[in-house]
Amino acid sequence: MIEVVNNHKYNNEVISVFVACSNEDYVTINWILRAQWISPQLPKILKPMSLKGEEINGIIFAENKEYSVRSDIHNYYSIESDVSLFVYHFKAYEIFKNVYQKIKYTYKNMPFDDFLQIARDYKDTIAKYYREVGDFGISKNKDFNDFLEYFTIISLQADNLKYYQLSEDRTLQNLKRNIDYDMQDIDIHIAKIEKGLPEWRKRLGVTDEDIEKINFVERKKPQYSFKQTIPVSKDAIDVYFNEVVDVLPDKRVKISGTTNLFDHASLMLTVYDKGKYDASCKTIVIDGKFEFEIFSKNGVGLNIGKYNAMITLSISSTQSKDFVKFAGVEYENLIGEYVKRDSIAPTAKYQFSFDVT
Repeated sequence: MIEVVNNHKYNNEVISVFVACSNEDYVTINWILRAQWISPQLPKILKPMSLKGEEINGIIFAENKEYSVRSDIHNYYSIESDVSLFVYHFKAYEIFKNVYQKIKYTYKNMPFDDFLQIARDYKDTIAKYYREVGDFGISKNKDFNDFLEYFTIISLQADNLKYYQLSEDRTLQNLKRNIDYDMQDIDIHIAKIEKGLPEWRKRLGVTDEDIEKINFVERKKPQYSFKQTIPVSKDAIDVYFNEVVDVLPDKRVKISGTTNLFDHASLMLTVYDKGKYDASCKTIVIDGKFEFEIFSKNGVGLNIGKYNAMITLSISSTQSKDFVKFAGVEYENLIGEYVKRDSIAPTAKYQFSFDVT
């Protein structure tokens, strides 16, 4: 890998190398190792965020400590059979195509207000299609995945239609230019889909019976549940959090508190208000105390209202060695209602709310 970087560093200012162990890992972006070199002469303002890892000869190497876990999860929860993927996308696409043809016909042949209305009428159907194709899973075949990407592209472009409205800042000519662009892109990818469907059906051996019996609506996806391999210690601590919310006179908010988590635990605090406000920051536990940066809205106070907040202790592979040596690699030394073991790895989550008046 050092040789690869050295062979390219004279013609580039940033080099990133990604290593996968198999084709499955490649398509799921499950890298076992990454490397990064950044030219020392590159201006600071242009430098990308550096990898965290070991530096050798100016090259940073980052090993994926979650590789085996992620690989197992993708194989069981993300990888789907090609025949099923074909049928899922084909059936969802037929529904989408019918809706899109109605929208396009209205745009080409009816008053513009009728087009705006039908775009609004079908916005939920298009959004549903986008969610579905994003949840069907992936193939081990990169070429087939590339073909399936066309289905996602048309859903994204069609989803733009619901945002098109006339306003003082947007003329009818400008609006139609944007719509024409999106529809042209949809039509290009629909043509690729129409061309590829019979080709891939033949290559995969999809039968009429497959299309009749395989139903993406009724399919049941397995739910991942972490499996503890290291026994939870009988001396594990029952994790607690005590938060202190201080609403400053200018309505900015300062949040601090205490916890019995071991020192050097990295915590993230997210504060949100139902789509109106969403911000987060991190801090480190020292001597059983934590204190986050002051929350504001572009430097000024928050709006009056009720806010929800969540403190999260991320998985152990993202934590410092000083914390993990006490908490355990599977958090076997942590218990309690805030410790969650139902995701990719154990975490801790503590929720609370506060008012800005």
